Amino acid sequence: MNVYTEDGYAFVKTSSRSAKDAPLVQTKFHKLYTAELESFPESDRSENTQNTCLLRAAFVALRVKTVDEVIDMFIRSERIYQDLLLAAVNQVYVYNEHFVVREFINIDVDMEFRWKNEL
Repeated sequence: MNVYTEDGYAFVKTSSRSAKDAPLVQTKFHKLYTAELESFPESDRSENTQNTCLLRAAFVALRVKTVDEVIDMFIRSERIYQDLLLAAVNQVYVYNEHFVVREFINIDVDMEFRWKNEL
């Protein structure tokens, strides 16, 4: 993980899913959302702007620098809990789960397109 966090951030997920539900229950999420929203003038804080800020804050909240942040995120994620529970119940010969660590790439949240569950 240090390879990615020395000059930036890392993105960590399991081999099946990310912990994208974790930011909603983390304290840093509210701060990130508020900072995003305050970057717009009050006259431009429409519902659409608020939704965009919400998506940006949730996206940025997935970047990590330390193992402690990864553990905190994974412990708070219902998605990760379900996947690891499934792996534990079915054992490794049926369900082989791994951790995936890569460089966090800051993309525009409007630019994430999916088709047939493919990014």
